[in-house]
Amino acid sequence: MSASQPPPASGTAEGAAYADRYAAETPEMTAARTRALQLHGSQPVEPATGAMLAVLAAGLEARSVVSIGSGGGLAGLWLLRGMRPDGVLTALDGDPEQLRAARKAFTDAGVAPGRARLIFGTPAEVLPRLSPAAYDMVVCAGPPR
Repeated sequence: MSASQPPPASGTAEGAAYADRYAAETPEMTAARTRALQLHGSQPVEPATGAMLAVLAAGLEARSVVSIGSGGGLAGLWLLRGMRPDGVLTALDGDPEQLRAARKAFTDAGVAPGRARLIFGTPAEVLPRLSPAAYDMVVCAGPPR
């Protein structure tokens, strides 16, 4: 398919592959993807999905976002790309290795320490403790266990 051809129909594997080609990951995102794929149970977001998360966060002018399931930090990097510069991402995960990978991804990408909050625990444990109506967006990138 050439660049001048229209994109394939949405909802198809071919359409998803087309979208992925145009969602550019930074080198830090590529490194986060590589690390996440090496972790047990991790399925990092695809580039087109990540780009859509960034667009949604930007459209909401999100200042406060919760990400359930850190995916090694890749979804968080996409969300931070779309969030306001003063926005704070709260990433929660019940897997300490996933959180360590997310912390490394955020550090490697130069995310200021105050912009990302990493919380260990399952959604059932953590979500009830978060302030109601304090978040502009909640993303579930992992199993809701």
